[in-house]
Amino acid sequence: MIVGAIKAVQSPDIPIHISHHIIMDLSGFFKREHQIWRFVYSLRIVTVPRKSLSVLAAEGFSWRRDLITLCPVLRERRSFMRNVSKKILREDGSFSRCKKDLRRLLNLNYLSLTNKTYTIGEYDLPVLYCKTDIVPDYLALYNQPGNYHKTALTGVCFYTYDPVFDGLHGLFNAIYYDDRNLLAFYKERFKDVKFLISPDYSQFGDLQKVENLIRLWKARIVTLWFILELNTIAIPSATYISQDSFPLFFCGLEKCEVIAFSTKGHVRYSAERALLKAAVKYAVDHLPLKTIVVYSVCGNDDTVLRGFLGRMLFS
Repeated sequence: MIVGAIKAVQSPDIPIHISHHIIMDLSGFFKREHQIWRFVYSLRIVTVPRKSLSVLAAEGFSWRRDLITLCPVLRERRSFMRNVSKKILREDGSFSRCKKDLRRLLNLNYLSLTNKTYTIGEYDLPVLYCKTDIVPDYLALYNQPGNYHKTALTGVCFYTYDPVFDGLHGLFNAIYYDDRNLLAFYKERFKDVKFLISPDYSQFGDLQKVENLIRLWKARIVTLWFILELNTIAIPSATYISQDSFPLFFCGLEKCEVIAFSTKGHVRYSAERALLKAAVKYAVDHLPLKTIVVYSVCGNDDTVLRGFLGRMLFS
């Protein structure tokens, strides 16, 4: 029996006959036999011997109209092969196929980072780890690379406007699009930096929830890059927009013994101080914390301590 034609069948009552030739051809396309049958049934196709073409003609089969329905299996397989591999011309004139880099072609380069951890929660946020008994004694600003090595334990924080570190040529875009030149630039920029605070992407309560989630996710991806590509200590930065958002924004930090809090924008109004106190309490109650790194743009440590301990926790 040979495959004479394949015609789409409208009625579910018409039996589906599968030629051995199609089964053999599909064996290279599907890994298991039940997948072949499921595929064929979903298309509702029927194979007929050559002598039955007259029967199809009597039923109104038109070669011109129905030509597109002929041999869809072969066509689908060729399309699949073109999508996952490309032809290479060898020196002897023959052709071979090599796999395409689908991760790059589909903009899924960040999977090289997320595949090395696991995700958690409703939105599959990457889990971060931070366990260290040594913490930075000075934090340099991202836009002041001359201070990156001011002390032996200097860290870098991202206290600046978002376009400075998250513009068109920012670190996240370099990771997302696997821009090798940009990634090399950032590796050189952060070379020998002992500590890095997670980028503080701006988040606000009156933004769309999806936008805040995207910015939270971007911070997680960049932090993973710090850990896996720079082999440095990356301290997650606690961000939030309201008390209701704590479970979401702290999700994935359950393995962290050290996190960072920025006091920028949280010292002026009593409502902001109350929110900061609630965030600190939530972190202490839900995370196995040993150390909280607090930073702000202040001239000396006393100013930071007075602001955080005095005005925040006891006001």
